[in-house]
Amino acid sequence: MDKIVRERFLFLAEFLEKTLGSEYEIVLYDLTKEDDNIIYLANGHISGRTIDNPLKSSEFKFISEKTISENDYIVSNKGITRNGRVLKSSSFFIKDDKNNLVGMLCINFDGSKYVNLAKKILRLTNMENASIESESLHSSEFIANIPNSISDITEEVLDNTINYSDIPVSHLKQEDKMEIVSQLNEKGIFMLKGAVSEVAEKLEISETTLYRYIRKLTDS
Repeated sequence: MDKIVRERFLFLAEFLEKTLGSEYEIVLYDLTKEDDNIIYLANGHISGRTIDNPLKSSEFKFISEKTISENDYIVSNKGITRNGRVLKSSSFFIKDDKNNLVGMLCINFDGSKYVNLAKKILRLTNMENASIESESLHSSEFIANIPNSISDITEEVLDNTINYSDIPVSHLKQEDKMEIVSQLNEKGIFMLKGAVSEVAEKLEISETTLYRYIRKLTDS
């Protein structure tokens, strides 16, 4: 992310923090940075993240080349924190002049206070069994343990992508590794700087081989 774009979005993030208040977590990512890609964080207590946390793996699930090319933003994703807070999450894709993703501005709204208030009102009216759901939230995404490094992200996504715990990586066939790379590519993990070397190391292949796998997927 170049300096001018960064300064503009830093100013916007600060404006959003002051405008929306303490129930909104504001996170600005610079994805051109290999480490410490959070460059602005407000109200991190909502999700439990800190300024040192990188992009978490749950956010990869909607970041694919198709998603980015066809959308400028994603709104109203549902998230649940480790302490049970329900969040409404929206993300704005920051792109360069070639339409490559270089950053994201994310807003997470903690509506738990209002959900609890609604439940109390329903109890007063003897309707506590009524369902309280947001009409605009998309499918749930769980915000689990927030990793502290690209290595942690890669390992978590690998574990969630395919379970090969009973098979040593050295015994995986080429097609098995291709399938892992394919699913990781769909999650957008290779858009994060440094992920290629981490995945190559964990799959016990060279970076050249991994790039060849990615090219095959792109050309197919």
